[in-house]
Amino acid sequence: MPLRQAEAASARLLGAGYSSRIETQFFEDFSTGSGITLWTGYIGGSALGERGLPAEKVGKRAAEEVITELRAGASVDMHLADQLIPYMALAGNSSYTVREISLHAATNIWVTEQFLDVKFRIEEKEDIFEVSVN
Repeated sequence: MPLRQAEAASARLLGAGYSSRIETQFFEDFSTGSGITLWTGYIGGSALGERGLPAEKVGKRAAEEVITELRAGASVDMHLADQLIPYMALAGNSSYTVREISLHAATNIWVTEQFLDVKFRIEEKEDIFEVSVN
């Protein structure tokens, strides 16, 4: 199953103009589930398998996430964006771009501003958001 997911993801990425090198790992465990995680730099995508869902669809879903993020041209994906907030507050004077501000990111910004003497700024620039802190 992991090999079929990887092959489908690789084919979808290639179809979108992105080459790939995907390593597969298989673990014997009590779970019957499967999943795939893809990343390049600070951009990633993932998908979980479920009963009745072909492995090829799982691989394609993860590839679609990566393609969406890559086409946006942001510096980080929306999943990493929320995790960077506390570190940015501690470091000060930093920024990144992201294609979408998730509820997790917005909440993390609010919580971080409550604990630390910082103020974040979110500015939309041509279908991309710049998140900065001073």
